[in-house]
Amino acid sequence: MKVDIESEFGEENWQVLVEAFIRGTDVDDQDIVLTGHLQEEKFSANDDASGCANVLEIARAMKKLIDQGKLKRARRNIRFWWVTEISSQRQYFADHPEAHRSMLANINQDMVGADQSQDILRAQNMTRVPFSRFHFLNDVAESWMEFTMESNKGNLAIQQAGSIPGGSSYPRPILSRLGSRHRFNADIIPFHNSTDHMTFNEAPIGVAAISFTNWPDHYIHTTDDDLWNIDRTQLQRNAFTVAAIAYTLAQADGQSFDSIASEVLGRAIERMGEDFRLALEWQEENEDNFHMALHQIKEAYAREKGALDSLEAISETPKNQSRLELLFNQLKVAHEALGNFLTENFRLLYDKEPPVEKLSEVEQELQHLVPRLAAGPAEFLDGRGKIRAVPKLHGLMAFEILNFVDGKRSGLDIYRAVSAEAQRAGKHYYGEVNPGMVRKYLQNVKEVGLISF
Repeated sequence: MKVDIESEFGEENWQVLVEAFIRGTDVDDQDIVLTGHLQEEKFSANDDASGCANVLEIARAMKKLIDQGKLKRARRNIRFWWVTEISSQRQYFADHPEAHRSMLANINQDMVGADQSQDILRAQNMTRVPFSRFHFLNDVAESWMEFTMESNKGNLAIQQAGSIPGGSSYPRPILSRLGSRHRFNADIIPFHNSTDHMTFNEAPIGVAAISFTNWPDHYIHTTDDDLWNIDRTQLQRNAFTVAAIAYTLAQADGQSFDSIASEVLGRAIERMGEDFRLALEWQEENEDNFHMALHQIKEAYAREKGALDSLEAISETPKNQSRLELLFNQLKVAHEALGNFLTENFRLLYDKEPPVEKLSEVEQELQHLVPRLAAGPAEFLDGRGKIRAVPKLHGLMAFEILNFVDGKRSGLDIYRAVSAEAQRAGKHYYGEVNPGMVRKYLQNVKEVGLISF
């Protein structure tokens, strides 16, 4: 057989963004957006027909419950988007450069139906919000995800406590009639990109966003990503969790402020405790790590303050404003106590006063650079792909360098924030970040006209 093939690579000339609304009752500038992407290959049952199906099912179920009077119509709009992955949203924001200002949060579903029995490595991951966008979305999402995880696994103590209903292996099971009875193998992880929520987190948009993404998955982008690889039970657990997060955000008001605020502060103290553990380890390893340890605590405080700042959107009443002020004060007290402990601990460990911090030449240069965004969504649509990468700088940390640009932080502030984020996750996760990488990346972004100094 002789075959002649004529082919060419053409410019992609189509986009799709299908949208549905469940309208809110009285808040029209804090929309909750749910996303799933449509454009994958013929065999794409999990990636991402599963996410698209769940977005549709959540919309259908919510509307039915509201119509039946079983669920109150939420205060905020809930928007349902089916998109071309990443590019649709970027085009939408370029065409509507103010649209993101009326959005509170995004929840993305990309691969949410994996039959975990087909591969023991499969896990359902939910990302956290990156440090640059820290938000109470994190804590609402973690609370609901933990509920679903704990409800769908069992152990001996739970059995002995009588917490498991007859005929089940789990305390509060979420099971599809035609699905599996497998436990919910799931985890809450630091942020990643490569799917639709990144378009909300990224500069210059800056809307807090998370993603539900099954990973690792050996069937992605193959002919094995077909319906036989989908578990209705896992679809249902993810749909339930996303719907619960979305409705909690959409309905949040002065009355629910207390419970959400308590969740945020409680988890903030927990997270700062983890940063404190790291700081102590570094301090005990080497006396030269004293300032690195202090900066880790300082950046942890700035991160958690961002989450408390986001509560302003739902505080509404003078009483809640007063309560929020109390939360800020408590977070500040915790931060100061941890910093003071590190100083006293240094004196005891090394029998001398902590050293004065000396900035390197590159750090001094960064200290005098204050970058600001010099372009909007339309310019970023064209210019983002022209930014030259910096060798050995993780792409996600480059993403955060740009996200931290706000016209107020110096280059040194940005370096410390991104470095703290990388160290919090671990070298195996985000690699290392040094001042030279940050300076070079900021210069590369300036070259394409997206920021100025």
